[in-house]
Amino acid sequence: MRRLCEECARGGQERELGYAGAARVDEGEVLCVARRCVACGTVVLEAFAPSSRLQPPVGACLGCGREGAAVGSSGGARPEREGPGGESPACGACGLDAATLRAHVGQPPEAGQAALAAASWVERARELLDAGEVRGTLLALDLALLADPSHAEAWEAKASVLRRVGFPERALPCLEQALAQGADRRAALVERALALVQLGRRAEGVAVLDEAVALDPAYLSAHVHRGIALRKLGRHEEAVAAFRRGLELEPGDTSCWYNLAATFLEDNRPEEAGRAVREALRLDPRLLPAHSLAGDLGLYGGDPEAAVSHYDQALALLSPGSFDALLLLRRATALDRLGRLPEAASSLREILRSCPGDRTAMSALSRVEARMAEGPATCEACAPEDDRP
Repeated sequence: MRRLCEECARGGQERELGYAGAARVDEGEVLCVARRCVACGTVVLEAFAPSSRLQPPVGACLGCGREGAAVGSSGGARPEREGPGGESPACGACGLDAATLRAHVGQPPEAGQAALAAASWVERARELLDAGEVRGTLLALDLALLADPSHAEAWEAKASVLRRVGFPERALPCLEQALAQGADRRAALVERALALVQLGRRAEGVAVLDEAVALDPAYLSAHVHRGIALRKLGRHEEAVAAFRRGLELEPGDTSCWYNLAATFLEDNRPEEAGRAVREALRLDPRLLPAHSLAGDLGLYGGDPEAAVSHYDQALALLSPGSFDALLLLRRATALDRLGRLPEAASSLREILRSCPGDRTAMSALSRVEARMAEGPATCEACAPEDDRP
């Protein structure tokens, strides 16, 4: 079954994609094949019968992304089109033949078609990750490791992706492999610590970060993440010291300034928190977490006007289509304190449109609507002196 390169087709050339390797990946749950155009080098990933939580619904073809069009019957999908004789079902959308795949699983590339180098797959994984394609990223990294099981960068990258999508327990063995294959020990230790913290093993994470700092006292990332882990353990003074050490290494590091502010706020030191978050925003006016934290300082520090301003800026910085119920709830609280009840109610209704069962938002909206029914509200700060309580 011929597969043509779309990139070459755009230039008016008919070039066939050649087979470049196949394997069962993601603990054997996904069948993946790699194809490459010998003319322009375009790489195409195709995989079938996914069933893990990292994959789309069973029966979706990763070659074309359509549900109910998967090759074969292993995913429980009914193929839309049968192959010759009805014995080799094919993807009804992109046409890949299941028997062809099964014939090559675990085997070297066909004669005359060179295997993709591990470095090429790692580069492809970076491109897919930048595009937000987590599934494709993991498949590309698995193929990199199929080509070269000793590729330290691929092991480390796979660990990082697994941790970020919520599988820290699966990231840890990958990091052990990365370290065994000679990865940058500092970065691998930081990544290992992050996975441990994510698993709730924060004290172990701090110990690993201590090792990273001892290995290289000038490694900024280790100081920043050590401070964050210490803050989560409630060891605020040690966390502050870690962030200050990071700022000695890089005075303009916004992560240090923001986390320093968050630590001060948790430690009930609002003035110091305010100074630190202002510096973070001076360095990066588009730092969303800093606007959120500045809003909290205004909300709980008696300046609801400033709180609304920062919450609005934080909401404007969310990715298109993103939603943050906590930001909207705090914004509504600040608007309520200012007496801007219709805006507060609008913010709460926005939460309930996406989270209809949010009891906190429902309760707050009931209170706001009851006050609106009583008549116009007046902000305490704006009321005439004689009318103030």
